[in-house]
Amino acid sequence: MIITPIDTSAYPNCIRPDLANPEARSPGLHLTDIIRDMATVAGIGKDSGFDEESLDWFAAGGWLWERVWDQAHAEAIDNGELVSPGEFTLDGITGTPDRIDWSRPAIVELKCRWKSSAKFDSLEKEFWAELTQCKGYCWMTKIMEADLIPFFIAGNWRPPVPTVRAVNLKFTELELEETWDQILSHARWRGWL
Repeated sequence: MIITPIDTSAYPNCIRPDLANPEARSPGLHLTDIIRDMATVAGIGKDSGFDEESLDWFAAGGWLWERVWDQAHAEAIDNGELVSPGEFTLDGITGTPDRIDWSRPAIVELKCRWKSSAKFDSLEKEFWAELTQCKGYCWMTKIMEADLIPFFIAGNWRPPVPTVRAVNLKFTELELEETWDQILSHARWRGWL
């Protein structure tokens, strides 16, 4: 047997289209950047300690999860109502929901995580950023419902077995408006708006 290493330096850029083509993301202020900064200021955002290439690999895993999820749903449902909607802009902030299921309608937000799936039981504490993102996308699209579907790479780590958890979230208009006001206030405080 002859073993020859294969150059993987093209990864993860070839996996994630936004890395292969950085211009694919529109310029301007993005919802996820504001939420990430809000979490950091509140002390719930963590510096992962990973370098940029490692973070790109994590992001590539999330992008792959989206592709697998799309294919599985297309084969199982294929009602033509589940779409990747592209970007929405509201009040100078741009957001890109992963999917919208127009049959309900609902935002569908897909995540890929290395943290324990047991933390999903403390949704509001452990998934604040993801919930805020869902609320932001709902406000931007005028949709009152979202599905949050994380793929936990190592499950609950006892033993490390991949698993998926999912919740449907129905919001009130007041919840969405208050969250959007917080997002706008933070962006203004930072001088971004």
